[in-house]
Amino acid sequence: ERRGNRGTTAPSPGTKRRPKWDTCFFLSDGRPTVGVVTEIEQILQDVKRWNKTCKMVIHCIGMENEQGLAALLTGLGRITGGKVVFLGK
Repeated sequence: ERRGNRGTTAPSPGTKRRPKWDTCFFLSDGRPTVGVVTEIEQILQDVKRWNKTCKMVIHCIGMENEQGLAALLTGLGRITGGKVVFLGK
């Protein structure tokens, strides 16, 4: 059995290995409501921290321009240098 971080976006603690990918397309229909972390500011802080080594560009697509979702997606785009677009209403 082979173990390791193959295919993950974050390196193992204590390593400086970068992920295999440098770009991500993130599609969402609303603000975060499920998961370990759902607070937008905490998510953005976490992304900013891990992206210092990962250097991943996150392009964001929002299904609505709702306030919570807009804050998350525009923050992700600003932090990672990605584009942000909103579809729908």
